[in-house]
Formats: sequence, C-alpha cells, structure tokens
Amino acid sequence: MMNSALYRESRLARSEQVDETTRIQVAIHPLPFTAQQELFVGSFISLFAALSILVAFSFIPASYAVFIVREREVSAKHQQLISGVSIWAYWASTYVFDMTTYMVPCFLTIAVIAAFDIEQFIDTADQRLAGLLLLFITYGLSVSAFTYCLTYLFKSFTAALVSVLALNIFAVILMIASFVMDKIKATCREDRVLRYFYRLVPGFALGNGLLNLSFLDQLALLDRICDAQHNPDTDFGTLDDYKALDWMALGANIWMMLIEAVLYFCIAVGIDYIQANPALLRMCSLESTEAPPPAKHVDQDVRREEERVKPLKGEGSDDMLVVKDIRKCYAGGKHAVRGVSFGVPIGNVFALLGINGAGKSSTFKMLSGDTVPTAGSAMVAGYDVVDQQMDVRRLLGYCP
Repeated sequence: MMNSALYRESRLARSEQVDETTRIQVAIHPLPFTAQQELFVGSFISLFAALSILVAFSFIPASYAVFIVREREVSAKHQQLISGVSIWAYWASTYVFDMTTYMVPCFLTIAVIAAFDIEQFIDTADQRLAGLLLLFITYGLSVSAFTYCLTYLFKSFTAALVSVLALNIFAVILMIASFVMDKIKATCREDRVLRYFYRLVPGFALGNGLLNLSFLDQLALLDRICDAQHNPDTDFGTLDDYKALDWMALGANIWMMLIEAVLYFCIAVGIDYIQANPALLRMCSLESTEAPPPAKHVDQDVRREEERVKPLKGEGSDDMLVVKDIRKCYAGGKHAVRGVSFGVPIGNVFALLGINGAGKSSTFKMLSGDTVPTAGSAMVAGYDVVDQQMDVRRLLGYCP
C-alpha cells in the first residue's frame, strides 16, 4: 500500500496523468512444510486432542471406586457375602455392570468423532476405526479392574473418589512426559522402554494410543529418526507407514490393557479372598497379642459361664455358639474386647448388653468374619469362625 501511494505521488510530481486504480499488487506464498515440520505441528495438535479425551475419561473410573468403597464402608458388601453371595459373583456382577455403563460414553465419544469426520481416527484404510474401537474397549476393561485394586487402599468413599481421579489425571502428566522425551533425540530411546512401565496405568495407554493414532502417517519416520541418533548408518530407504494395529502404533497399548484387565481383576478378587480368610489375616496381622490386664472384679455369673464353655469343643455339644476368651486389640494398644467367653444353646435367643464402647459390635464383627480376632476362638455349629469362615457364613444372617 505504501509503495502504491509513492508511485502515484511520483506520477503527480512529473505532472503525469494518474489513474487512482493503479496500484502495485504483491502475491506471496510460503514454501510448503517439510515432513519434519508437519510432524512437529501435527504432534502438538494431536497432543491437545488426546489430552481432552483423556481428562474426560479420567472421571469414569473415579465413579466406580465410590460405590465399592461405600458398600464396604457401610458394611453392605459384608451383608451380601453373609447372605450367600460369593466373592466371584460379587466382583463379576460389579465388573459387568461397570462395563455396561462404560459403553454409553464410549460409543457416544466414537459417534461424535464420526460425526465430525475426524479422518485420523475413523479412516478404515489403515485400520484406524478398528484400532480406535479396540483402544476404548480395552481401556474400559483394564481401568475397571485397576480401580478395584485401588479401592482396598481407602476406608472413605470421598477419599477414594478424589484419589482415583487424581491418579488418572496423573496419567496425563505421564503422557506429556513421554511426548516430550520422544521428541528429544537424546531421550527418545529411553522413552520407548519407560512406556511399558507407564502403561501399567491404563490412562496412559489410552492417551498414548490416541496420540499414536492421530499422527500415524508420521510415526514410522519419527521412529527412524530416533534410531538414526544411535545408529548413524541407519538406512531410511523406503519407509512403510504403520497400520493402526501394529505393535509400535496401537498394538502395545491394546495388548498391555488386555493383560492388565485379567491381571488386575485376579488381584482384586485374590485380595478379597485373603480378607475373607481370617486365619491368613491373623498370621499377617501387626496387632499386639499381649493380653489386657485382668479385671479387678469379675461377676460370678460371668466366671461360671467361662468355666462352663471352656471344656466345650463345639462339636457334639448342646451349644450352637461357643465363644472362648475372644479378644480384639486395635492398633495403638486399644483393647476393644477383653476376653469374652459364653455359649448359646440351640433354640435360644441371646443379646449383648453394655454401654457404648463395651465391645458389642466388635464381638459380632468377629463372629461374622467382618474383622479378625486378635486372640481366642469361637465356634458356630462346630465350625471355627477363623479357620472355617466360608462354612460359618452359610449358617449366618447378619444386619450390621
């Protein structure tokens, strides 16, 4: 514009006729991006797209943890087990329900991607759509089982909600760290190894898979450039682009999440089986087994009952329930139950009476397998509540 004005002024200065429409026009077009420049720009765009999806999907496993911890917190799960629900049935039904609800946001997300025609994700030429479906489904399978394992760390469902959400958000940090290391020539090889550890968190596998899928066309070139830093004689030759389901693209993420789905689920069920076996828990318990100081005054009826039940073996006796010197000592040396002994004959109804903190609930928790006795024994119809808890549960009804 300035040069056009100068041109017109120079014409006027020479008293020449000036056409006001006369102007200097300039056309400019930058050189096209090189393959490396396209890779750099496309990588950052793909990173933000993957981050958006990963952050959104981090809220899903947090919702799974709430119900599981809440059921344990209010003893609803224990009541189900006492009522005859097996541990496998409990976890299998939970798994099926969580996966069913997961399919709603999963397929809605895929539908939105298809509606906006994002070719990097839904193009069928390079198995992209199949890879995207497998990536989302295996993420749901693995993150559910992964969350089940985490729930054992919490006693409050609110703490579980915040912590599980934070851990899944941490997967975003892992993905960014891997993304940066992969782009630095000095650390790209190390990043390949670290990814296998990062994939132990299913959120990272989902994010890394989406990232690889979004710039699948440049992935082979990026790997070859990384290899060339450690081996200068690398022959680039003719590069064949990866297919979506290749190991270096989505294959590693999908297979890792499939393995984790089985492994984490078995770990979650195995921990529950250990907790359902009081004998194993007592062996691993760090609670003090030191007996509490003897009571200064013992009621005569209490003493006679102790003397009556101590010879009983449970089997063949008239007592359906036999409790012998059962004790519970919590961490810190607090004695909740200080050696209770009594028996209940067949056909009798009994109750425990006492002030708050006397140990009534703790006694029933030990008899029903909700907690492990520190010392002593109890028999229900001849079955030991510690060594034969599964048999005892078949005979009990319980409302905490």
